[in-house]
Amino acid sequence: MVMTNGHGPQLEPGEYLTPEQVAAILPGLTLNSLAVRRHRHQEPTFCRFGRTILYPRDGIEKWVEAATVEARRRGR
Repeated sequence: MVMTNGHGPQLEPGEYLTPEQVAAILPGLTLNSLAVRRHRHQEPTFCRFGRTILYPRDGIEKWVEAATVEARRRGR
């Protein structure tokens, strides 16, 4: 959500994550693997502002949800 403070729009804290934060909360992802995924234009969705990279939190959550595999029941 975008908030304003009288000086223009500002992002709410926690709305976007740095690559370091994403790598810290998702085991198995490294800064290098995130950089490769960005280079290949693969998910997760990211924003680039010059050299600054940010990941929308909801995009990370959707990406993890889409990667979730349902367990199958074992037959008897």
